[in-house]
Formats: sequence, C-alpha cells, structure tokens
Amino acid sequence: KAAKPIANRQPFRGAQSYRAIAAFHETTAAMTADDRYQKVAGVLARLQREKLSGSGYFHVDNTLEAHATSAGLSFYRRATKSGYTVTVRSDGTTGRESSRIGSGWAGIGSMYRASDVDVEALTGIAIEKAVRSANPQPFEMGRPFTVIMVAGVASGFVQALLRTVAGGALTVDGWSSPRKVGEKHASDKLTVRSKPDHPLVMDSPYGHGGRPAREVVWIEKGIVRAVPGGDAGPAESLVVDGGTKSIEDLVSEMDHGILITQAGASLRDITPGHVNGITKNGLFMIENGKIARPLKNAWYSVRLQDVVNAIEDVSRPYKTALFGSEGLRGNVMPALRVANFRFDRLSDAV
Repeated sequence: KAAKPIANRQPFRGAQSYRAIAAFHETTAAMTADDRYQKVAGVLARLQREKLSGSGYFHVDNTLEAHATSAGLSFYRRATKSGYTVTVRSDGTTGRESSRIGSGWAGIGSMYRASDVDVEALTGIAIEKAVRSANPQPFEMGRPFTVIMVAGVASGFVQALLRTVAGGALTVDGWSSPRKVGEKHASDKLTVRSKPDHPLVMDSPYGHGGRPAREVVWIEKGIVRAVPGGDAGPAESLVVDGGTKSIEDLVSEMDHGILITQAGASLRDITPGHVNGITKNGLFMIENGKIARPLKNAWYSVRLQDVVNAIEDVSRPYKTALFGSEGLRGNVMPALRVANFRFDRLSDAV
C-alpha cells in the first residue's frame, strides 16, 4: 500500500515465437569430475615432462533456462557450455627476476560440445609463446608501429567501441549523446553484429526482457547501423566479420611491426576518448614477414577512434575466451592489423 505506482512499468510480455538454437550435448552434460581430469591429464604430464610452469581452467556447464509469465510467455531450454584457458611460463621463477622468463596464454570459451575444445592444441600454442618469449628485449617507445592484434586483444577494442556507440564519447562534462545511425565510426574493414545462432556462438534465443534474440548489425564497414540498447537490445553474441587469411598470413605480409598476443583484460577510459592497457604473455617484433624476437611488455594509452580507423586488414575469425559475470564465454573475432599504434612505457610484467 505504501509503494508508489511505477509510471513506466512495462506489462508482462505475452507469448513469443523463439527460434530453435539447439546447444545441448548429452555427452558433455554427462561428464564427471574424472572425465574432466582425463581431458587435461595429458597436458599436465607434458608440462611436467618439459619442465614448464603452467596453470589452467577447464570447465563444463549444464544449464536449464526457463521463463514464464501470466500473460502467456513460455520458454524452456537446456544447454551445455565448455571452455578452457591455460597460461604457461618457461620456468617457475618469481619476483623481479621473473621479467626474463617467457609466458604464453591460449583459450576458448562457450563451446557447447566439450569435444570441440582442443585442450592439447591450445596448450601447445601457449607453450610455443612461452618458449619464444623468454629473455624479452626493450624497444623504442612513443614511435608508431603497425601491430597485429590477435582475436582476444581485438575483442577488447571492439567492445570498447560498441560502448561508445551506445553511450557516446566521454567528455569533461560526462557522456555525450550516442552515435547516430549512418555515421562513419571505424575503418571499412570492420563489420560487427550480434548473431546468437552462429555455429561458434549458439546462444539462447531468449533475448533481453524476453524479446526473441535476433541478428543485429551494429557496424557495417565502419558505419553505425544500429545503436545498442532500447529496442535493439544489448550488444551480445558478438561476431566480427573476417577474411580468409590466418594470423600467420598477416605476419608473413608485414615487413616490420609488432604482434600483440594478449593485453590487459579491461580497457579503461582515462582521458576523453582514450583507453589504456598493458600487454602480457608474449609480445613479439616482426621483421621481413617473420617473428624476429620477443619484446618486453609495455603500457599503451591510445585514442580509441584512431585505433578503429586504422584497421588495415583482418584475418579469418577465431573463437575467443573471456571471463565475465557468467563465467568463461567467448566472441567470434578476427585478428586485426592496425597502423600507427604507440606504446608509452616498458613494463617488467610477464
């Protein structure tokens, strides 16, 4: 009786038509703790055999999602998800001396069949980075480099871009208005969409507020086509269009540049329109189409608009891995070749 009516209260959503996005795998759902151990037992033995230091996370989720309203909405779906991440270091050195060791990371998230998670191959990628990145060397700060960002690094910048599309740019007076549909906001090489039924995504068809989830193109060849929020819903189940090249192809085509294999998980606005972060787990100089030597990790502070405008080429898409409020998930992203990227200062971080 004391509560005031909510003026903008929405009525219960009635019956909806949801497309079938099947992502339940019986064998994955039935995996026991011993089954999960057997999945990683081989890589544990390999790390010990090769005297490497490693840690990782392999998981299986078996979920049930159900929604109903008195207005007639009814939704029921079972799903499974599996993923794996691993960090490998060339030895177990700790403290300040650890800055000389090599470190590598690899992972994949949100695969509904555990059999699609290649634990051995991913661990092999992390091991190769760890071995190749030992004894990293300093390099020149402040000058522009052409960089290749692997898919996981690219994902952070793309999501930061979508936040600015939805909320506008950060100014000294707060957030400005959202970007308008039809505005050019990135390189022609960038097309971003939500696609819950993509075979590497297979997310729930139950969208925000009970709306049926659907494909939405947010950015098409650099042009804003929809603004996240409102009727369009949030920018989830992200898929960024790619080409046919592998990351190795992008490297082979570069005369001089830097390969960024991982960067700080969060991109934070520190000054208007800027984001900052730090590289880790393998930074490499590229010369004459080959990885020439490992580099010391470095901090960067870059203008987001400059980064997304300077995308020169993209690889084929890869499934990423990232931790969030719902555990280990992943988007579908290509690696990006970006011109004029600057680093601010070196770091002893591994």
